[in-house]
Parts: sequence; structure tokens; C-alpha cells
Amino acid sequence: MLAWLLQTEEPAIGLPNPNRSENFQAVTTGDSALLPAQEQAENDANARMMSELSPVRHRVQPEPSATAEFRRETAIKVEAADGKYNYRLENSLDKHILFSTEASEAGLKEARERLAEIIEEKTRAIETTYGITIAREGEDALQQRTTLKDCNMTKGHMIKTRSASLPELVGLEAALSRSQPSEQGGDGKEALKIYFLTENMYTPGTVSAHYTESDMNNHRAIFIDPTMLKHAPVYADDAGNGSDRYYSIQAIFTHEIGHNSEYNMGWNHPEVQIKRAASFGWTSIDPEAPGRPGWLRNGKDGEFYKYDYDDCNSPKAWIRTDAKGERLNFLGQVVSSLDKAQHVTKLDKLSQDKPATDYFTSPREEFAEGLMLFRLGGRDRSRLHRINPALYETIKEHDQEEIDERYSKEPSAQPDVKYMRSVDGTVVPVSQGEQARVKELEQ
Repeated sequence: MLAWLLQTEEPAIGLPNPNRSENFQAVTTGDSALLPAQEQAENDANARMMSELSPVRHRVQPEPSATAEFRRETAIKVEAADGKYNYRLENSLDKHILFSTEASEAGLKEARERLAEIIEEKTRAIETTYGITIAREGEDALQQRTTLKDCNMTKGHMIKTRSASLPELVGLEAALSRSQPSEQGGDGKEALKIYFLTENMYTPGTVSAHYTESDMNNHRAIFIDPTMLKHAPVYADDAGNGSDRYYSIQAIFTHEIGHNSEYNMGWNHPEVQIKRAASFGWTSIDPEAPGRPGWLRNGKDGEFYKYDYDDCNSPKAWIRTDAKGERLNFLGQVVSSLDKAQHVTKLDKLSQDKPATDYFTSPREEFAEGLMLFRLGGRDRSRLHRINPALYETIKEHDQEEIDERYSKEPSAQPDVKYMRSVDGTVVPVSQGEQARVKELEQ
């Protein structure tokens, strides 16, 4: 979330992408799912497919663009075989066929109806399993926020919700399976509500996913802008071994649910946040300030860095500061404006503790990124342990405290049964075998 929003109201916390926008566009292509060359290739492939089906003359064959349009709208891949259309999740290693129809316009119409039924079934299953609520199409979500040139923010018309796509729901379910118990409130009574929006929450601004501690009905919630997850990889593993893993639907929801974990464990109290942040390389520059304090990132050689801006109309940048947050130039002199300050790049090499991902604009965001890696498990948890041991240990302690707090209060809780985060990210009963696997990962 852009820091200047803090001046006008308590913002949602989320993935605004100022550091990620270039990479993100390589994964999610905004309003269009396919680049022109890709779309042409798909249309050519569909044309070849139609010629193969030419003996089936009695069917009304759809134009090649019709299957491309279906794919753009639903993020469901359409493949032709033996006179049928087979439907699969797009951008996923899960290759099982969801269902099939005849290869015709009528078949595509049937597919939309069947897909709507599957989406509703999946929505209900997620709500039943995890106790969360997913807004249905047409619900009121929130008033759109517009930032004026004078940096004041106004609230405009009410944004409505849309139906989630099936890939969004599958990715959400994968995130929930490794985020328990953070989808619940600290008391186990107030679970998250998920809103899939028809319009962007903030304008002007970058498409985002947002967590808020209180929606208009005083519920904890996550808001998803309309193109934030469109055609993104479903699972982290769908994106391979690179950083694109962390732009998958599963990873983004894991990050946002991580913000609810922070709230469960007291991060809304400045003294808790300051203590946690200090453990992995952040310094508060105004510990007595109400609400969220300002932050400096600790450097290796006793220097400090700040993600700073002049006002809402200026770009943000990492700069060098003194211990009070005063901007410094290359000579170490205090300067007033951002453009005169020493701008820094490759902050990962200058930081006392190397950030685990490229998104670390504040302690809360870096912590949510760390929770994401920890809970994705396996190679991602190992990466966190290797790159930032301090953050790893802080997260491991935080995560175990939340697990103990939540499961000790279950009505069916047994005093002699304890739980832990397994190597694969799920919560399991403590066992010598799982403890050994964690120890092996941490070596």
C-alpha cells in the first residue's frame, strides 16, 4: 500500500506492486490475457482444429475467437479433441479435464453454465472447510477511493463484487490449506471475508490485493482488484523455481492471509510491531507516534535507509538517512528534498538482513512475504532460512505462538496433543518424524 495513504485514513494492507509491477506484468497481463502474437497463434490453432472437425457439418461451429474469448473471460483452457471441447485450468500443472462439451457454440454456452455450477460448489466447499465467507456477485464491497492532486482522498461510488474465477478459488483454497489458523480471528470467531471486485479499489493506482482489519461491516477482509489475479499461475509450483512463484494466486493469497496473522498476534499495537520488526532489521523512527510508526531499514555498516517520498504525486524511492530519518546526500549532509538525497539500489546487499523477496517496503510487508515463504513450505521455507535466518526465526516463533493460541482453545482440544507447521506448510500434530524433517530443512 502506498505510504502516503496513511496520511488520510487507515489503509488496507496489501500488494500494491510498486516494486513488482514490471515483473508482475509478465505474469498477469492486465485486461487482456494474451499478447497479440499469442492470440494470433491461438486463433490459427483453433482454425486448424475447426478444419479437423469439418465432417461434423450439422453443428454450428464457433469462430476461432469464441474459444479465445471464453479463455480470456474464465481463465479456463479450451482444447479440441475427437469432436469435443475439453476444459482445463489455465496456467496450472493440474492437467485433469474439468468437463467436456461438444465443439460448438452450444457447447461453449453449456460450458459457461457448468462452470458457474462448479464455481458455486467450490465456493461453498471452501466456506464450509475453512469457515470464511466469499462474497457473491453483486454484493456491495466498498466505496472506491480516489486520490486528488492535493493528496486528499475522497470516497466515491460503491464498488460491487463479481463472481470469482475457478483458478482464483483453487489458488485461494491452496493458500488456506497452508495458512491455518490465520484465516480465523485470534478468538476463532471472526473469519475472513473475501471480496472479488468489479473495479479497482484505489484510483489512480496499481491493481492490488488488499487486506483490511475492518470492512464496512467491521469484518476482516481481503479485496481483490479485477485484474490482479487474472491469468496468473494458480499454484506456486506452476511458475517453476524462480521469483514468479510469488506472483501465483496461491502465494498472493498466502501473503494477504499473513496480514490477518499479524493482526491476530498483536501487530496493531505499536510496541508489538516495533519489537518484532527490530528482530529482523528495522528501526522505528518515532516509537511514540500513534498508529503505525515510521521505519528505517538497518544497513550493514550502521547506516539507515528509508522508502520515502515527497508527496503523493512524486515517485517513491529508497534513500539513505541518518538514525532520525533525516535525508542524507552522498556527502552525508542533511537535505530537504527527495531528489537531493542519496538514492540506493541493490538494497539487499546493503541491508543488515537480506530481504527474502523483492517486496519489503515496510516491516509488515516483509513479514507477510516471509510468512508466505514459510507456509508455502519446502524449497520456499528453505530459501527463507538460507537468505534471512533472523526473519525465519521470528516467523517460526510467531507462527507457533498463533498455532498454540488457536488450537488450545478448540472445544475438542486435548491437553496432550500439540500442533506444528510441517515442512510442506500444513498444520499437523507434533511428532518426532516431522520435527526431524524440520531440523533437516534448517541445516
